[in-house]
Amino acid sequence: MSNDYLRLGDPKYSGPEPFVYRWHALSYLNCARHAIEGHRLEHGSDPTMQQNVPIIHLICHAIEMFLKLALYKTGSDDKALKAFNLRHSLRGLADECKCRGVTFSSDVVQLIDALSPLHEKHALRYTAFTDEPVWLPFNPSEMIEISMKLITASHPSKSA
Repeated sequence: MSNDYLRLGDPKYSGPEPFVYRWHALSYLNCARHAIEGHRLEHGSDPTMQQNVPIIHLICHAIEMFLKLALYKTGSDDKALKAFNLRHSLRGLADECKCRGVTFSSDVVQLIDALSPLHEKHALRYTAFTDEPVWLPFNPSEMIEISMKLITASHPSKSA
């Protein structure tokens, strides 16, 4: 298992370059932030729960990208992360990170635990408006700030 930090230009590595995952994660979070801010400017209020569903979907994708970034940087390969049990499982990805030495703050764990079932089952894409209401421990703005802590999960010597 390689333990190179960035792995850029490594001839033995054939997966995507790790910085792409960070870039995607930050792009998803920026879109979520702009959606919230735009709604506030236009309507003078926070988005409704119905409007928050696509925002939370963006946040889930950002979390997934940050967790995959951490795993790539700790030696995981593209094939391993495409395994069915990890593909969209925030909890599975976080557990794999923990196995590789990454630690998470309690609010990051709480956010991952709350969002993982919604993301893994694609509820935010298809059934969020027909399923039973789900209580989430944070509002979308708080979710964005907590998700930003995952930037430090890209190296196992730092906690997120």
